[in-house]
Amino acid sequence: MSSTRLNLVVAACTNKGIGVDGRLPWTIRGDMAFFRKITSETSDPGKQNVVLMGRKTWESIPAKHRPLPNRINVVLSASLKEAPQGSLLIRNFEDIFPLMESSDLKDKINELFVIGGSSLYTMSFKSSHPVRVFLTTVLQEFHCDTFLPEMDDILNKYQKIEFAHEDIGKRTENGIPYQIEVYDKLNMSKPLVPIKICAAMLENRGIGFKGKIPWPHIKKDYDHYSQLTQGSIKSGKKVVNIKGRATWQDTGDAEKARPNVITIIISKTLSQLPEGADYLVEDFNEAHCTASSLFNAGVVSDVWVMGGQAVYKSAIESPHCSEIHLTEIKCDLEADRFFPEFESLYSAQSGNDFYNTTVEDGGIQYQFKLYHRLPKYSA
Repeated sequence: MSSTRLNLVVAACTNKGIGVDGRLPWTIRGDMAFFRKITSETSDPGKQNVVLMGRKTWESIPAKHRPLPNRINVVLSASLKEAPQGSLLIRNFEDIFPLMESSDLKDKINELFVIGGSSLYTMSFKSSHPVRVFLTTVLQEFHCDTFLPEMDDILNKYQKIEFAHEDIGKRTENGIPYQIEVYDKLNMSKPLVPIKICAAMLENRGIGFKGKIPWPHIKKDYDHYSQLTQGSIKSGKKVVNIKGRATWQDTGDAEKARPNVITIIISKTLSQLPEGADYLVEDFNEAHCTASSLFNAGVVSDVWVMGGQAVYKSAIESPHCSEIHLTEIKCDLEADRFFPEFESLYSAQSGNDFYNTTVEDGGIQYQFKLYHRLPKYSA
């Protein structure tokens, strides 16, 4: 279940509020009925859905309704000493996936629903998993002390989808208008696509020093890097290059102008799209979703991750990263940016002299290496 979809069930008012004093600020029985049905209904009558919630959300449910019936209740908490009666307990967000794959649960689960609170929603939005949001918008303002900061992202960056359910649409109850809609993150009704990494590192894993590459220019390495990451114009399709802000700023003008490349920049600090780039996003998950949308639309043939350190780390950890093309430079130089550990998730290709022969250029020895992700860690 490494690519398990996260189904978020969220209700928020127009000022992005989702709670006050540990409870919902409104009472809308129609929305509660929708919540019960959407989290309980399964495509296989022999299975149940998982409802994942934080401790405060669990405690906000009236005791007589805990655990939520006909669902597998899982509580995320670092402070609880033991699982609340009728539930399972996890300590970290990522623990939910091995729990669902365990021998006790694997054949009993239909889908995973995240039902709050605010911090758990945020973890879900930031994860690399596909996300679907069942959003109830209460079309009034209410006094709240807990909010959903990502509400604007849902409305502006997610794709509203047609979802066959009798409760979808706009209604009014007790003078309170509300509407229920369903959103997928950037067309994630289609799959996330494989990505590849292209990088070079020193023996001490260094990849950068003061915003620059620590080693002298290696022409053969640069030619290899360019050939891999720009694709073939004859194919009629382009290639995506994903880069962090600092990596982009250190990219030469000629490389920035490559005609067959669509560049996605990841940055939380840039306020506008850099000249020469095609997309500006805030995190790796959004970059991967954007690239996947382009791939699924037939625009691009490959997606390459080009650095820097934090971007490489996110890519290495993604179950969708299939290959690492790595130039291993046989020397130690001073560095302040390093290539993350990956060896436990990938294996080196053998039997190919190109990828395992030591060569020399300008007095520097290096090897081209190709690593494949181990099947048990793949999507």
